[in-house]
Amino acid sequence: MTELRDKFFPREINYLEAHITLFHQFPDRCETQLKEWVREQKVMQLELSEPVFLGFGFGVKVESPPLKSFYLALRGNFLNQLSKQDAHKKNLHITLQNKVEARQAKKECSEFSKNWQPMSGEILGLNLYHYLGGPWEKKEEIKFRS
Repeated sequence: MTELRDKFFPREINYLEAHITLFHQFPDRCETQLKEWVREQKVMQLELSEPVFLGFGFGVKVESPPLKSFYLALRGNFLNQLSKQDAHKKNLHITLQNKVEARQAKKECSEFSKNWQPMSGEILGLNLYHYLGGPWEKKEEIKFRS
């Protein structure tokens, strides 16, 4: 997925490998509890089912009942401490393209969709990053239990 992201995402703002964003601004004061919860989780299965148009880009829909349950539990537990952006329920996906003209995104999503084949994989853990006003700095990688 990172190779696809590198192909479609504008190079000058592509700071990360392909990923599933659960939260954009998770409260620092909640990190200890978050890390405990992550370490209690088993490796999760996922399916990358279909391309999705995102308005100014596109991605691939992630289907994973365990990840969705985990995300909803986190969101519910920390709801009063989340940003407005993170407080809204989201559809899980991997963004392959963002911040391009809507017409370009729609065209490239349509072309990409013609050859897409669903695939399966595993989610091994969670990464925490610090936002540095453009690029991101990896803070910690937390593995799920095997």
